[in-house]
Amino acid sequence: YPVDIAVEANDRNNLLVDIMNKMSAAKVQISSLHAQVQSYNKLITVVNMTIFVSDAKRLNDISNILLNIKGVYGVKRVIH
Repeated sequence: YPVDIAVEANDRNNLLVDIMNKMSAAKVQISSLHAQVQSYNKLITVVNMTIFVSDAKRLNDISNILLNIKGVYGVKRVIH
């Protein structure tokens, strides 16, 4: 199932590289990705992704993987 998530992190060098490496190692299929430094606070980056998961447990596991990346402090499911 496709799921939209938002990853909130302190901006730093190689943040996106670290996120992509962890997603690749966990064999997470990503169909879209958009990363942006927030204009009002240049210290925060938000990475919006559409990923494919098999069930809620897999989504929770992926959230935990992302939260263990240096600087990442939030992972939220985006409901449209």
